Amino acid sequence: MSEQTQRSEEPSSSSKVLVILFWGYVSLPLAWGVYETSKGVVALFTG
Repeated sequence: MSEQTQRSEEPSSSSKVLVILFWGYVSLPLAWGVYETSKGVVALFTG
């Protein structure tokens, strides 16, 4: 059996930037929807 060490390679900086951009692309509209829904729920229960 030959011993091969598996090394994990760090992702490149451009892929890190893409991940951050896509997280923002998904999170911002999601956060806006949660905020708007919360406003409606508060108005519903507080009168």
